Order: sequence, then C-alpha cells, then structure tokens
Amino acid sequence: MRREHLEAIAPVCPTCRDAEHTFPLRLAAVWAEDGEHVVEGVLHCSNPRCLREYPILDGVPVLVANLRAHVQGNPGAFFPPAPMHPNLESLLGDCAGPDSPFERQRRAVAQYARDHWGALDERQPGQPCPALGVFEVGQRLAPSAPSGSAPGLRVELGCGPGRVSFALAASHPGLTLGVDLDLSFLRVAARALRTGRVRYPRRRVGLVYDVVEHDLPADLVAAASRLDFWMADAMALPFGPATFEEIVSLHLLDCVSSPWTHAASLDTLLGPGGVAILGCPYDWATSATPIEAWLGGHSQRGPEGGAAELALRALFDPADPRCAAPGLAVVASADVRWRVSLHDRAELHYTSDLLALQKRGTRA
Repeated sequence: MRREHLEAIAPVCPTCRDAEHTFPLRLAAVWAEDGEHVVEGVLHCSNPRCLREYPILDGVPVLVANLRAHVQGNPGAFFPPAPMHPNLESLLGDCAGPDSPFERQRRAVAQYARDHWGALDERQPGQPCPALGVFEVGQRLAPSAPSGSAPGLRVELGCGPGRVSFALAASHPGLTLGVDLDLSFLRVAARALRTGRVRYPRRRVGLVYDVVEHDLPADLVAAASRLDFWMADAMALPFGPATFEEIVSLHLLDCVSSPWTHAASLDTLLGPGGVAILGCPYDWATSATPIEAWLGGHSQRGPEGGAAELALRALFDPADPRCAAPGLAVVASADVRWRVSLHDRAELHYTSDLLALQKRGTRA
C-alpha cells in the first residue's frame, strides 16, 4: 500500500459508515516496508466506538467489513503456503484433487492471470489481453474526464490480476487504484507493482501447470509509480462521495449481489463530469447474484421479454422507476468480444455489453 494513495483517497471505515457519518482510516502500525510500499501493517478506524482493524498483507490493504468471514471462508488466500518447487506443488496438487479449495483457487488465478498477462509470454506471442481490448474500446467511447488544476483519481473495480489497472494508470498522470475482492488475484498484481515482474501459474491441462514469469515493459513500470491495489467489496466500498473522475468496471456487474447497488455506487463515487466504463456479458450465477436481482435473464413473459440490455439502461434513466443512478447518462455503447482461457485447449467466449457513462453536472 502506498502512503500517497492512502492520503489522496482517504478511505473510510466500511464497517461503521452510514448515510450520515463516515470515519477515516488511519495507518496505525507498519511492520514491513519495501521502498514506497507498506507491505505489512494495519489500519484502524478512527471512530472510537468502532476501532475496527484492517490488515495490510503483501502490500494489499484488506478493507472489508466482515474480515472474520472472509478469513474463515478462504483461509488459503490469507495463509498461502511458502513458495515451493513446482514439482512439489504438482505432487500436492495431485493429492488435493480437482475439486479441492487449493485447486479451485489455483485454477482461477491461472485463468485470469493468463488472460491479463499472457501477451508477455514468449510461448504465445501476440495474444492480446482480452480485458484490455474491452477497456480500450471503452476509452474510445467515453468522453474525456474533467480537466481540473490537478489530475484526478481513477479506479478500476473488479481489477483481478491488474493488467487493465496498469493501462488505466498509463493513460493519465494522476493516481490510479485497482480494487478487487479476491486476494489471490491482488497478490499477482501487487507483486508486479513492487518488483516489475509478473508471476503466475499457467494451466496446460487438468492438474498440469507451469510457473510463468515475465518482466513488465517500460511503460507499465513507469505507470506503476502512480498505481496501487486494495482489497474491498464492491457492495461496501470504503470511499467517500465524488472521490473519482473515472471508474472502470468490466465484467463485475454480474458478479455482485446487487447490480442496482453497484450502479448507484458509480453515481455516488464520480465527481461532476466524471466518466465510467461499464461492461457486462450478463453471465449470471446464483452463487453471486440472486435471480431476483438479475438484470433481465428471466420473466420473458413481461413486456421486455427478459432483455438484459434494456434492464441495464433502465438503471440510468431518471424516468424509469428502476433507476439506480439518475446522475449518470449513457453517452455511447458497443458490443465487444472477449474470452477467458481455461487451459491450453479450451476457452470461453463472451460478448460484453459495454456502456460509456458520464456524470451529469458542471465539470470541475
């Protein structure tokens, strides 16, 4: 965690905040540092009635309201094994089996890290990052962010292993933040940030993996000085109103418990004239989003026939009773193809409904 980002963003306690009161987090202890990065430490809520503690692990502040539930639900992410020889990891992975928590976590990191960073792999040259392609289309669709006396703050929500956050940081001179709820993804991103090298498992097939490591190109190394990665829940973000001038949210909307709440938070977090890039393939899963909260995808007997696209746009239409974000206007949209690699011989292909949004109001 960079102190510069902590001071500029001024996160608030996600546990005790309410509509009327927010309490800033304070850096209470630092136990390990690496240059500009606090690698291990703890943040405290400044509310004397709360005093909740938030750990900093491997350079990533963990800013979630129910920390105990996250640690108990995913101990492998919070207590990772010490680095070991790939053959030893392979042996233990075979013993754990394909349905073990260890393998599910390793497989998820392998899939998304490969898609984010595989273009740097000499064994698959020229393979572009699919999420980066979606982001670049969104940047072309979106109007320019406000131009004030100083560069504003930008954030990617659901940043995964971090490739798009690096690109967002490289696109402007201000500070950028990547946010995700998966600590395993964030460890890949934060390590690349501190070391200039990205390291991740690449799945060949089944339980067979290779450890892949690349140097970051010079432009991303330069962008790293303006970037940081934090762990937080998109449903309870630790930020105050009008904190950001640009928000990127790609393929997160169908992974949260309430898309309505997510849209509303974009409205709240953007300052006047700010822009957001929102992409969603509507690949709903009841493990993440209850069917009642889906945008379309059900009730095809209704007047919209279950169309997800219409339901999404209704969230930004002040005349629609479903509106969640009356302060945001849809200024452009596009369908963009993207993929997720499962292993060397399998991919999933999606088409993302990509919206460029702008905050109504006078620019700063």
